[in-house]
Amino acid sequence: MNTDYKLKYIKYKNKYLSLKSLVGGSETTEKAYFYGQLNKKYGKVYDILISDQFFLISQIPELFDELPKEKPDDVLNNQVFKKLFCLFRQFGRNYTQQLLEIYLSGNLGTPNSLENTGRLIDSLNNNNRLPSEHKFKSKVSSLTEIEDHIESKRQILEQIDAKKAKKGIMKERQERLKEAGEDDVEVLLDTPNVIVYHPTTEAGSKYYGRNTRWCTAAESNNMFNMYNRMGPLYIIELKKHTDFDGNRIKYQIHFPSNQFMNSADQTVRLNNITKQVDDPLYTQWIEQFFLDNILFDSPYVTVYKPLSMKAFRNIAGESWPEIFLIDTNTYIIKLKNVYDSTGKNIKYFINFIGILYDSDNKDADIDNIIQLAADDSFNQWLKTEFLNYFQGEKRINISGNKFESLILNLGEPIPEARSFRFEESFNKTLGDSLSLFPNLTSIRFNHSFNNGYVDGVDTEPKPLGDSLSKLTKLETIDFGGRFRNGYDRYYEKPLLGDALTGLTNLKSLTIPRVFIKELEKLKDEGKLNYSLRIDYY
Repeated sequence: MNTDYKLKYIKYKNKYLSLKSLVGGSETTEKAYFYGQLNKKYGKVYDILISDQFFLISQIPELFDELPKEKPDDVLNNQVFKKLFCLFRQFGRNYTQQLLEIYLSGNLGTPNSLENTGRLIDSLNNNNRLPSEHKFKSKVSSLTEIEDHIESKRQILEQIDAKKAKKGIMKERQERLKEAGEDDVEVLLDTPNVIVYHPTTEAGSKYYGRNTRWCTAAESNNMFNMYNRMGPLYIIELKKHTDFDGNRIKYQIHFPSNQFMNSADQTVRLNNITKQVDDPLYTQWIEQFFLDNILFDSPYVTVYKPLSMKAFRNIAGESWPEIFLIDTNTYIIKLKNVYDSTGKNIKYFINFIGILYDSDNKDADIDNIIQLAADDSFNQWLKTEFLNYFQGEKRINISGNKFESLILNLGEPIPEARSFRFEESFNKTLGDSLSLFPNLTSIRFNHSFNNGYVDGVDTEPKPLGDSLSKLTKLETIDFGGRFRNGYDRYYEKPLLGDALTGLTNLKSLTIPRVFIKELEKLKDEGKLNYSLRIDYY
């Protein structure tokens, strides 16, 4: 009996060590590796993070606003790094150690990007499904390495799936995928040679993108919604061409980010896709995307949404840098009745992450554009587009003096929003505008915010009053260093009054120290949580 138990112990110990080598260790081990890399190779880690387009287009502001260019003395207690580590654990799930090692070595896809996390998790999950003699047994060093291994074991995985299908498991999974996504698509072109799909939901993208390595078809951390917000994704399926496994060859194209990918998620030339399709109807369809795409047109204003670099340059000329095209939804506004000094129509480049430039590549103001356009229908269209862009977003960031007036006058709620951040020089009177975001848990103003009061210009105070009273779920507020609750910061003593009354869930407040005595009094009177953490500027 002792011999039997010893053999079992050895068997399960070996199995544990094998699994640990593939997956990684505990949170303590993950932290040790992450902070070890920051200490030893901070310059390399910084370059990897700052060059990852995922952070740019998914709008995670901490990296660009707060990520230090030089390694801080106290790495362990740096709040930005703590947020980053939480992000890695959120994305990596059970494979955080592997994700950290592969990503920070620059091997999470081409280009190296966190948007490929779903592909890594899918591959590691598939590896765990393989019999022990077919598993990838050494430490995974790159996404390509594990994907190639899984691809070489595709037949074995299919045999495993076939066995499960007999029990009804695989069949049920496929049926769920088909049921969830089959109808979520627009068929834009269907010829004897090719079919062009436009998936309209994540489920549709998974179904029509099956048997590919696209992050928009991954089961975990699927990136469809992120790309779809920038502009439509198209799946090109060739009817007469198949891969080695007998699956139809597919391509995915996304004009706003200039990405054209084959099934293995490798970049290909758009012209090569057209040549392989070899269908005049497809050629005609693809060429229309290089024409002007007009979203709005009136006697006073035309709004274009260029879907290719050629169309962008055709409409915009050489005024604006091409890099803006990859940020998010891009629009060009032309005012038909307003001209520059050379007699040309004035144009504006705009996207909703806070970029707005005129024809001379200078910062512009949306209020000024609306005033010059003098077109109520354009104003309404702009509000609708802005609202549609932010619907469903949990984190909203607004740059000062650009779109703030739109966000404060939408007229329709965005209940999904949890975090609101005003950037740059925002200083408008809030009124009841934030009641459109009833589920906010966090608000961060910038250092210029004083509820619209301007020193040396205004004479009457502009206190917040009940502007925040409906935001009962607020947990965090950062007012900025110049906040005086609508009072002159040089000559008048500011008073908070009832500005924070009713915010019973408030846990963290950052505010200028001129309010110290009043806040202590409000705590003593029970009008604020006694456990509320207050940081002072």
